[in-house]
Amino acid sequence: MSDASRRLQAIATELTRPEQILDALKGPPQPRPEQPHPFVAPRTQTEARLAALWAEALGLEAVGVDDDFFALGGHSLMVTHLLSRIRDGFGVELPLNAVFTEAMTVAELAKQIEVAQIRGAGAPQIAAVLDAVARMSDRDVEATLAGHGKP
Repeated sequence: MSDASRRLQAIATELTRPEQILDALKGPPQPRPEQPHPFVAPRTQTEARLAALWAEALGLEAVGVDDDFFALGGHSLMVTHLLSRIRDGFGVELPLNAVFTEAMTVAELAKQIEVAQIRGAGAPQIAAVLDAVARMSDRDVEATLAGHGKP
């Protein structure tokens, strides 16, 4: 019996929950495919969360911020699932055309998510952020804007 047959038999006879079955069908995460650019790790919390979503959806060990979703094997059906996960995880509703109008990279999509979050923030949240920034030193503001500090 081949390894694939044994794996399918185990799935059929031993696994009972849908999540277990889906995980077993996916198999272990694969290495990131060769890309024309070097791997760049996520730089922000949004990029890190989004890269993790992509890696899970694509079955990859890691996804860089400059990697193109479609070049990594993504397709339009996966995009709709991904947008649903973004809505649930980030609390923003991105239109389907958002992923087809710009380069579909983690960095570009993270920017769109952050803009949507800012637009969706109400006056109390914006006032709270402005208060927090007003209490920060110039050095802390510069570090935060550079992505090296905590707001």
